[in-house]
Amino acid sequence: MDELARKLGITKSAIYHHVSGKEELLRLAVDRAFDGLFAVADETEQLDVRAIEKLEHLVRGSVLVQAAQRRQQNGIGRHGDERGIRGIRQPEM
Repeated sequence: MDELARKLGITKSAIYHHVSGKEELLRLAVDRAFDGLFAVADETEQLDVRAIEKLEHLVRGSVLVQAAQRRQQNGIGRHGDERGIRGIRQPEM
């Protein structure tokens, strides 16, 4: 928590004001990471297309989710159209 607080430029007490501890912080991070992936999987399941197209949608959507999460982790905002590759909507973060 010391390193996290230092990198964020805040105090540990500021972190603990929002989360009860390391376990909750980890749970929140994992939940956020998987929410976007599960959303892409659910969307893919609903598509009425060939299996190869579903696979392509799932892979592309997963990449977009991970890229959006990486941009957010690095403090980089999204610019321009919120639609991604071939019209796959990027998940809201």
